[in-house]
Formats: sequence, structure tokens, C-alpha cells
Amino acid sequence: MAKIDRFRVQVYGLRPFEDDQRTTFSLPGDPYQDSPAGEAAREHLKSLGVVFYRDQFHGEGVLIQPDDGGDLLEDRVGFLAFKNSATLETDNKTFIRIAGWPKPRPKYVKAKGDDRCWHIWNQQQFIRELTPTRITAG
Repeated sequence: MAKIDRFRVQVYGLRPFEDDQRTTFSLPGDPYQDSPAGEAAREHLKSLGVVFYRDQFHGEGVLIQPDDGGDLLEDRVGFLAFKNSATLETDNKTFIRIAGWPKPRPKYVKAKGDDRCWHIWNQQQFIRELTPTRITAG
């Protein structure tokens, strides 16, 4: 059996995640990779409205320019975004998906409707600056 690794990520999107993403969130590859799987991961994130992705292994995030005809992300000032933070799991070969809490309490499952490892879910943020290395909100 392959070893399962867990890691934290944060994403910012121009729209909130749909509720089904709480349990189905997954990526077809590592968005940092310059490969077909990496490109597929970036396209999947774009389809979810994500404009920024960063994991715990990288100081720089991945900027994903939306197809909205607006300014480049680095040139946008003052826009609403939705922040999500989670723990993902992978075996580094076949999947990257939302992890479950190791021992979720029934009270948490009842309140959230699932046992998935979301630290922040659809938190509204007013973004003043967005670059690969810095997000200024407030």
C-alpha cells in the first residue's frame, strides 16, 4: 500500500466554492508542475473560480488568471475574494484530494455535514494586493 502524505493548502477564488466541494475537492495533478497533469490542475482550479493556490511547500503561490476580461491579477486593486484553507492528501502518484479529520467529533460532523479537513471555508476577504508571494487583505 502506498504511503499517504498530508499537506496544507490555501486558495482564493472570485466566487465561493459550491457545497459539494467540501467532500469532492480533488486535483488531477500538482498545480506547480509544468506538465499536462499540472496544467489540468490549474484548469480545474480555474473552473472553480480559484485565482491563487499555495501549498505549505512553496513560498510562492500559483496565480491563475481568470477568463473574465479584467486586468491582470497583479494589477487589480480592491476586489472581493473567498478564502479556503484545507488539508489535502496524496500518494504522489494517483490522487490529490481533500483529507478527512483523523478523529472527527460527532458534534463537528453534525454541524458541518461532513468530516473533511477544511480549516477555512468560503471566508470573504477584500483583497488589496495579490502577487505570487503576498496577499494583502483588509
